[in-house]
Amino acid sequence: MQQAAFGEPLDDLIVDGLASDDSLARLSLQVKRQLTISAAISNIDFREIVTRAWATMAKEDFREDTNRVTLPLATSQKIWKWDIVNGALATAT
Repeated sequence: MQQAAFGEPLDDLIVDGLASDDSLARLSLQVKRQLTISAAISNIDFREIVTRAWATMAKEDFREDTNRVTLPLATSQKIWKWDIVNGALATAT
């Protein structure tokens, strides 16, 4: 948790594991309870997350075939997952 001091831009939760070919796979998460997704200049939270996601994907050790960058959103009714790389928004419940 909170991995910014260790060079991880998306720093809420980092999960390392093994992919099906035994190579290292990493899931980088920025967790929020609420978020407005928009291009509004006043939307600082969303801009910061997108900036950190791009910084994570621009890291020299980022592996496009196995690493994932995700923004889970949890409300009292549902848990949402936004795959930052392809823009897909899906409900987890």
